[in-house]
Amino acid sequence: MKRYLAFAAGGAVFLVALLITVLFLIPSDVYKTRLVAMVATKTGRTLVIDGPAHFTLFPGIGIDAEDVRFANAPWADKPDMSRAKHIRVSLQWLPLLHGELRINKFTLIHPILHLEVREDGIPNWDFDPPEEATPSTSSAGQSSPAAAPVKGRALTKMGLTAISLQDGFVSYRNKQTHQTYMVYNADVDVAMPNLDGPLTVDGSLIWNDLRVNLALKAATPRAFLAPGTTPLTLSLRSDKLSLLFEGTLAPRESLACEGDITLDVPSIRDFISWTGNALPFSRGFGPFVLKGKVKGDGLRLAFSDARIRFDNINAKGDVALDTSGKRPLIVGRLALDALNLNEYIDASSPRPAPAAQTAQPAPPAPDFSPVTPGTGATEHWSREPIRLDSLGIVNTDLTLSLGSLRWRDLETGATDLTLVMTDGLLAADLKKIALYSGTGKGFLRLDSTGIPALSASFALTGVDVKPLATAATGFDRISGLGNIGFNISANGSNQLEMISTLNGKAEVRISQGNISGISVSTLLRRVFDIVRTRQKGGEVDGWLTGGTRGTDFSELGGSFDIMHGVAANNDFLLATSLLRITGAGKTDIVHQQLDYRLNPTALPGAGKDDPEDVTGITVPLIVEGTWRNPAFRPDIRSLLLNSRETVETIRSLRDLGTRNVLRQLLAPPDAAQGTPGKNDTTPTPKQFLNNPLGR
Repeated sequence: MKRYLAFAAGGAVFLVALLITVLFLIPSDVYKTRLVAMVATKTGRTLVIDGPAHFTLFPGIGIDAEDVRFANAPWADKPDMSRAKHIRVSLQWLPLLHGELRINKFTLIHPILHLEVREDGIPNWDFDPPEEATPSTSSAGQSSPAAAPVKGRALTKMGLTAISLQDGFVSYRNKQTHQTYMVYNADVDVAMPNLDGPLTVDGSLIWNDLRVNLALKAATPRAFLAPGTTPLTLSLRSDKLSLLFEGTLAPRESLACEGDITLDVPSIRDFISWTGNALPFSRGFGPFVLKGKVKGDGLRLAFSDARIRFDNINAKGDVALDTSGKRPLIVGRLALDALNLNEYIDASSPRPAPAAQTAQPAPPAPDFSPVTPGTGATEHWSREPIRLDSLGIVNTDLTLSLGSLRWRDLETGATDLTLVMTDGLLAADLKKIALYSGTGKGFLRLDSTGIPALSASFALTGVDVKPLATAATGFDRISGLGNIGFNISANGSNQLEMISTLNGKAEVRISQGNISGISVSTLLRRVFDIVRTRQKGGEVDGWLTGGTRGTDFSELGGSFDIMHGVAANNDFLLATSLLRITGAGKTDIVHQQLDYRLNPTALPGAGKDDPEDVTGITVPLIVEGTWRNPAFRPDIRSLLLNSRETVETIRSLRDLGTRNVLRQLLAPPDAAQGTPGKNDTTPTPKQFLNNPLGR
């Protein structure tokens, strides 16, 4: 027995020695030829080994080769699918006998890999594409249906115990989706027992100068070679983003996927910059976190039950992203706790100084006297360029429910709106607005495709006027409940040009309010004092000349026609318990100036505490000058030239028993005391009628 065992052991040693001897005696070119033929049989592609190659037979078939090239698909752009400076491959013997390629170890040093997908979705790593079916012809000459596609030579099974890429370069080009990516310095380890077993990938690579760590696990790797779906877990981590996906993937079906996703981006601005794009300057586009369920493909993703945090915005709902067009399209229905537009389109945000520009002159204000240099108030409107670049980043079709909305200093409460952005055009339809204790609705249109253009129409009911006016214009002296409506349009490259081209209509009606810091009755009494005393240069300057007690009113408002930044008004009304003031005029919004003719009338009982009061008298009043410091003067000439109005005034004076007011109006102040003094310059009644203000 021992003798037989000794013979068997000796025979085994002899066979091993013989195989080793044969291995060294047979030229390496023979093995190269056999290996190249085997690869061609299994893949239909050509393998070229330009450098030296060394082969082993134990413990498995092994090859150590340099300067290796593997041919690409005939339709691909690159002639080689892969190249490697150095490869090491170890195959198992027995699986090959069963048509299975099992690789113990596959190492590629400095590999270059070109992955391509043609227009019909076939990838260049498909080593057995369907052959074109050709119609067959029967004996009778009739064409029969196309024969079923015949499969070419393919590996029925494949296993990768260990594969390693060291310092690799990978390019990906998808002609179907027009996507192109490149990564380099790829260090990746791959394990796959067989095509039906789990595939694991672990490694890192550099994309756009930033290292990205990746980990992937696919339960059924066969889905990467033939149509099918595999459970998959994918993790990507870098300084710019963190992504975790757990679900299913169909790699051969446009990367169709479905599962749970978590995306964390520390800064959207930095992420966009990393992808080779840029966002316009603003304070926004900071951190972004998305959690939810996702379903889609390589170009379109739909997120359901999504929880989103973007900057200071918290949102939830359903949203879809489509990247197949020129611009990404976002469609969805979301509920947001708050939206601050100042973070994204705020022109007051600090930004690099713009290049010097020639200021565009404002259109002349019709029927206004020339503006004195330094007093035109155009300096109140900015010439800094308006930037609406953010509108061209993405297209949207969103239905939003907002807890609050802020733009400039304006802030709303609960707001429902639709937001549609298309190639730089924004259309916002506000279905419901809770605004400063009132409600409203309206629409806003912005066009950033050329010179910025704006159109808006809003109807507001029951709003608290003071905080609204303060936020919108900075004017905080009027309070009350208001109904406000306007329909306006404007265009211009800066704020001044926008105001100068402002056109449209507006209506303001305020009830039960107060004009703070201004006593209108005292202001008018000062004006009437000018009438009684004919003060030289008779006019009152400034709102505060009337004192600071304030004025309560029951009604204030009017309607306005706006053209080139000038608002014309013919139905001004201010009603208090003592006065009723009607009038008409214009407000030059561009230069912030007033030109009004008012008709104040004291109501009965207003002069009960002052026998010198002018109760019932209507003296036309001219209001001119800047918004901040207007001048008030009586329009006596207009009154005296209108005989009917003059008669009514005299009757009022007579009926109220204030003839001495008329006497003071038409006679010198000391006429009742005797003859005027030597230095008395008081005009005679005739002179007064010709020049009532002594000018």
